Parts: sequence; structure tokens; C-alpha cells
Amino acid sequence: MTCRKLLTVVAVMSTTLGLIAQTNENKEPEIVLHGFVRADAAFDSRLNAESREGFFIFYPLKPKLDVEGNDLNQVANFNQWGMTTRLNLTAKGPQVLGAAVKAFIEGDFTGPSNSENNAFRLRHGYVEMKWEKTSIMAGQYWSPLDVPEMLPRVLALNTGAPFRSFTRSPLVKFEYFPGKLKMIAVAYAQRDYPSPGTDGSSQNYLRNGLIPNLHLQLQYCGNKIFSGLGFDYKQLRPRLVTDSLVKANELVRSIAFHAFTKITLGKFEIKTQAIAGQNLSDHLMLGGYAVKTTDSLDHRTYINIWNVAAWADLTYELKKWRLGLFTGYTKNMGTQHAATNLFYGRGNQIDYVYRIAPRFEANFKPIFITLEMEYTGVGYGTPDDRYKLSQITETGNMRLQTAVVYQF
Repeated sequence: MTCRKLLTVVAVMSTTLGLIAQTNENKEPEIVLHGFVRADAAFDSRLNAESREGFFIFYPLKPKLDVEGNDLNQVANFNQWGMTTRLNLTAKGPQVLGAAVKAFIEGDFTGPSNSENNAFRLRHGYVEMKWEKTSIMAGQYWSPLDVPEMLPRVLALNTGAPFRSFTRSPLVKFEYFPGKLKMIAVAYAQRDYPSPGTDGSSQNYLRNGLIPNLHLQLQYCGNKIFSGLGFDYKQLRPRLVTDSLVKANELVRSIAFHAFTKITLGKFEIKTQAIAGQNLSDHLMLGGYAVKTTDSLDHRTYINIWNVAAWADLTYELKKWRLGLFTGYTKNMGTQHAATNLFYGRGNQIDYVYRIAPRFEANFKPIFITLEMEYTGVGYGTPDDRYKLSQITETGNMRLQTAVVYQF
């Protein structure tokens, strides 16, 4: 190739790349707005451990007897809500570094806390860059224990908690998907769902633990089967100083394992997940940690409480209606060694919880009408020094809930 031809080729390539870059810079992102308006009403047969004015319920409260033996928590109640009305925005712009770029923002009106119901709050907000076989996400999204493809179709705002994780977290997620297998690594923090500790619930315990919550996950993405398993590691520093005003360096290290499968056979779909873990109360599940030992200067050692949980969600779908059934069970497995009665978490007096929730949904697009019956039973007992329960008595709550949703 002569020098003149080479210069011509270089000039043409430079002009072409310049035009592409200019087009890339001038191209406006494509913005799409979606959401829904949702109106709910529910009846409960008794009082429950709850949030958001009872819209989100975990399980029925333990019987509380007055001097005449009446259960003060046996109070039927009713409420209505519109606070889960939701807006989301997707922006897709020009490629950056050879990756398709997407930004997503979603919020509703359940507020950032129980005292701020009907206030607008952030659910998801992230930027994602996706190449042919890899992707990176940064922002706020479902925690890695909340696999989006595995979300049950329940009407209840708890989406299956406390049998499955319910947590949105600030995170950085890396995915590698060379074929049907997908490998995922996540580093995430806490925001709206913090761990409990000596100063109440706070993100500071994880922050002061120095490293983010870490998660590794492997998924298989087939035509009819979606399956996977994962490992989670969390490190908390519950205190900076002891009650004797001595610097405290103790850590609580917790692990969790989970496995999940979704099977789709025509109009029938089943989703199921099993979780075994320590100190999962920040995921709105049962569990926590307790003080194991204390020395003369109030230096402490801690021990985790183990819990296991499993759930399944079955759906049969036709053109205008959908039938579904959610079932869940979780069990307190206690600690491996004796501990004190200083406990931080959820459900230290609970041996087990189970739920059965059938539902019916009618589809008149864009209107959807759903009716769900949710029965939750819980076994309360007296914990020993390993947080295993005895003298168990069961109580239950029946919730009847209906909702009308207009999607746009």
C-alpha cells in the first residue's frame, strides 16, 4: 500500500469514527415511563407484627392475656391503602465503551419509614452497562438473595416474607454469562433495611464492619428451567465502645446459603427457594445474633442464630384469569453454643412460622383485580440458652385482601 493510499484510509477512518462519536454524543436517551395505580383493602382476624399501617404483615402477635384471661391481641381489624401506587422510568442511551447502557428509577408512596406513609420513596435506582457476555450494575436494587426472576406473584406487600428475603440495597453487581450459565458477584450495603444492634436498627454496624455484604451466585438459565444457588457473607461491628468506655473491636460474622428453581410448563409455573442462614433479620426474615460471653470490661463475643426457610409459589394462567398458591415455612434452629439473653434480631421467641395463601386474579387490561386469602400460623415458645424453643403454643391470623390495579 502506497503512502498516499494509507493516508486516504486513515483519513476516511478518522472521519467515520468522528461522525460515529458525534452521533453518539448528540443522541438523546430514550425515556419510557410506566407504573400503576393500586387500591387495596384487607381484613385481619387478629393483630400482627406489621409495618406501613398493617399493609405489610409478618406473622400474628403472641397472645397477651389480661387479668380475665382474654387475649388482647385477638382483635379483628380492617384497613385500606393506596400507597403502593408506583412510577418507574427507564432511560436507554447510546452505547458507552461498547456496552448498551440503561438507567432505571422506580418509586412508590409507602415512604422511607412507618412515620412517613404516603411519602414518595426510592425503590430502585441504578445504572447498568451490558456487553455481549458481561454486565455491571451500580445503584439500588433487590439484594442478591431476592432473585428478581423468583419473585412470587402474591398480592401481599410482604411478597412472601419472612420465608424469603425482602431487601433492596445499594450495590455493585457483576455478571458473566458465556452461555446458559451465569456467574454473579455482588458487594452491597444497607439502607432501608438495616441490621439491629445495641443502638437500635442502623446501617452503621455494617459500615463499621469495614467490608460490604458479599455474595456469590451461580445461575442456570434454560428454556423451561431457571435455577441457581448462592453464598452470602456479612460482617457487623455492633459497638465502637463498651459500657466501661473501652474501645470495642468485636465483630459478628454471618453466612447464608440459598438455592432456587423456577419451572415453566405451558400455562403452569412453579417457583421455589430454600434458605439456610445466620442473622437474616435485615432481610425481614427470622434470626439475629446474641451476646455469647462478656468480660469484666464488657468486651463481648457474639453468636449467630440459625434459621432455615423454604417457600413455593404455584401459578396457573389463562387468557383472562390466573390462579395461584403460595406456601412457606421457616424454622428457628437456635445457636451452636450457649448464649446470654441479650439478643438483637427478630423472632427469638418463635419456633416456626408457616403460611398458606391461595389467590385469584382477573385480567381486564389495563385493569387487574386480585383476591387473596392468607393464613399464617406461628409457634411461640420459651427459649433456652441456645435459643431453642419449648412449651410451644400456636396462634394464627387469617387475612382477606383484595386489590384493583390500573397499569400504564
